[in-house]
Amino acid sequence: MTSVRTVLKNSAILITTRIVTKVATTFLMIYIARKLGDSEFGIYSSILVFVALFGLIEECGLTVPLIRRIARHESPPSNLLGEVFFLKLLLSVPAFACLLCATFWIGSSTPVVLVFGVCMVLEVLNVSVVRSFEGVETMRHISTVTIIERVTLCAGGVMVLYLGGALLAFAFVQLFSDTLSLGVAMVLWRRDHQQLKMSISFSRAKVLVIEAIPFAVAGLFSVIYNRVDTLILMGTRTSSEVGWYNAAFRITDALLFIPTAIVASVFPVLSRSFSASRDDFVAMYGKFLFILIGVGVVIGAVTFSFSAYIILHLYGKSFSNAIDALAILSFMVPFFFSNVFLGYALIAIQKERHSTAAIIAGALVNTALNLALVWKYGEYGSAVAKVLTEVFSFALQLYFFHRVIEFGGTYTAWLKKKQ
Repeated sequence: MTSVRTVLKNSAILITTRIVTKVATTFLMIYIARKLGDSEFGIYSSILVFVALFGLIEECGLTVPLIRRIARHESPPSNLLGEVFFLKLLLSVPAFACLLCATFWIGSSTPVVLVFGVCMVLEVLNVSVVRSFEGVETMRHISTVTIIERVTLCAGGVMVLYLGGALLAFAFVQLFSDTLSLGVAMVLWRRDHQQLKMSISFSRAKVLVIEAIPFAVAGLFSVIYNRVDTLILMGTRTSSEVGWYNAAFRITDALLFIPTAIVASVFPVLSRSFSASRDDFVAMYGKFLFILIGVGVVIGAVTFSFSAYIILHLYGKSFSNAIDALAILSFMVPFFFSNVFLGYALIAIQKERHSTAAIIAGALVNTALNLALVWKYGEYGSAVAKVLTEVFSFALQLYFFHRVIEFGGTYTAWLKKKQ
């Protein structure tokens, strides 16, 4: 019960924080779309896809194993974080170079991509520090850093766009925000823990990279899984259609803070409880999976019912083509929520290969569906492909999990005991 209370408390902190920050961020994205227009918003969305793609080189799957090591107290937290931080600094060089090489394909000016490239490096480093607070279960620091970063970005972004600034001006606001949030995160970490020891031997780096390979592969296919639709739209349709689809997807993506906040608090506890008590682990797993499915069904139904109202009142008539796309995407919300939790539940029991396999399979299915549908149906085809992919991923991850854990019998016994 103590673990459940801890999870609920930490979830409440993160959910409250992410409600505030997600509302602000969603408002900013809508404001960007309205100020830049559908075509320029499509270009901005394309830049974000490439930042996510090449940021994987710097990330290299190192963050999740870092959280797990910290949660298990394998070494002093600052030592573990320092090693990963330094390794990511080294990997940021090829990541930055790759993003610059993609400038021509993106269709934007080199200075814009250059600034967003520096932002990419800072964001990946910031993730290491901020998510390390999950390992020591200090969620209030995550809230502090997240709020500072998002409020700074939203306030500055709205100001420069209101004054007539273009995408380059917004990129510099992003740079300032990322620099500030990383600095605050480092100060908070140093206050509670020792200063980072940013050095690593070749043998130690090799061990960390080998351990992170499943997560790196999962990260790569996760980007393909979530963003291949935009990539294919970029190659086959106009930037306006890219903007319409991303306007709709941003609405459903904004809801992701709910499962992410819960999973961030549940993951460390799940990792420990699996070794301590299989029954407690399965009971906690069942509780939170059912909660996420129920919440997803309610939110999906509301989104479907008010899709036209949401698009027209938030983006304006120039984005009216996004209405049907949003209505279609609303059907994926329950599966979208559940898949986040199922993936981390598999990681908690050290079955990363199953989670990775589900992401790879989902990425391949999403790619195939988009290639089949986008040519004829454009952004609507991408929306249908996304829904079918989430359903497929949910069924596959559930199947994998039940192969490893005798979920039905254990959870039934737990229910009888509670009654």
